[in-house]
Amino acid sequence: MTRLLFGRSARDPVPLLRADSWRRSLRLYAPVFAVGVGGSALVHWNRTPDDPPWAVLYVAAVLLGFLVAHRVLDGEDPILLPTTALLVAVGLVMVFRLQPHGLAYHAAWTCAGLGGLVAACRVPSCFRWPQAATAAALLLGSVAPWAWQALPGGWQLAAGDLVTQLGSEVAKVCVVVWAASELKHGRIRGPAVAVWATAVALWLVRGQVATAAVLVWVGLAVAYCAGPPVRALALVAGGFVVLAGLVHASFPHLVDRVAGWANPWADPMGAGYPLVQSLFAVAAGGLVGSGPGAGYPELVPEAHTSQTLAAVAEEWGFVGVVGLVCAYAVWVGRMLRLAVRARRIWSRWAAVGAASLVAGQVFLSGAGCTGLLPHTEAALPFVSTVGVSVAGYLILLGVVVGSGQVEEGGG
Repeated sequence: MTRLLFGRSARDPVPLLRADSWRRSLRLYAPVFAVGVGGSALVHWNRTPDDPPWAVLYVAAVLLGFLVAHRVLDGEDPILLPTTALLVAVGLVMVFRLQPHGLAYHAAWTCAGLGGLVAACRVPSCFRWPQAATAAALLLGSVAPWAWQALPGGWQLAAGDLVTQLGSEVAKVCVVVWAASELKHGRIRGPAVAVWATAVALWLVRGQVATAAVLVWVGLAVAYCAGPPVRALALVAGGFVVLAGLVHASFPHLVDRVAGWANPWADPMGAGYPLVQSLFAVAAGGLVGSGPGAGYPELVPEAHTSQTLAAVAEEWGFVGVVGLVCAYAVWVGRMLRLAVRARRIWSRWAAVGAASLVAGQVFLSGAGCTGLLPHTEAALPFVSTVGVSVAGYLILLGVVVGSGQVEEGGG
């Protein structure tokens, strides 16, 4: 049992109890606690100084959970988990700033994701699903929002957003695991392409362009690294762009987004309002920002989900945005490092899929905030106020890191 939990025998010193190991971990996590606890304390001081500082305690408890998980997973990648904790710390501060009533919800999902991460690393056999089961989960996550709409209205109002978020995150995580399983033997079969295309079409027809685009991007990125013809991948990508262009006319909100992106100043109080407010927030941040809790990022529509980068830019400034982007770059780079060093083919493609998933989400979210692309519903991984998403990414991280313990026949 001790070996299963800590990766060592019962006679070895348990790393969780060694004082020198704790000191090394504390030095590694000092910047994480400084950003999380310090940022939430500043938000509390600037927004609700007369209330009890429960939010600061929430943030500290979650980050302490990361520290404990790091000690339990002693011997794994020493940089990847602290970098993840730093991103989560920024996310907790932004949740407290933009939606203080949702901080406990977000923290609970983060803790659940931490539990899944440790379980995936130490008991990886529980994630050894066959390809058929993973494909079924991919389709189930894509179909769930459709099925939920068929229920009575009261049920839809009670948990409609939660079902959509769960379906989206299940689809994203499953497409990574499933693409790695399909490419484990160096081939992509016709049924696999059909299932993947069906999942993409379901999200596209729902008007969830960001989720569909992420599924396409992850599949193409993993397939490209595996070596299929570039011409075929370019044809698939071009077909998706054409299909998305044809579908968007059926959804008024997508038409408004494209119109507001093409010329936001033509209707600054209508279709162009989200982009205009996002650009104002980025400009108002300047070099170092107004400080956590001292700005007005709540004026940016959907600042707690897909426009979080604009909120970070206003209160943390250019320095904060650069630091956040660098943290994402380190996360993606360490994940690709795992892919290069992986001894098992499945682990290699799973790491590539996880890296492409996070990189694609960050690009879509940042491009929507700055006007590089039309605004989408893509959220910043680990940072935006979508607790389900945080849990999904943490579990995926555990699956990738712990996959090295799975026998070659697993998948």
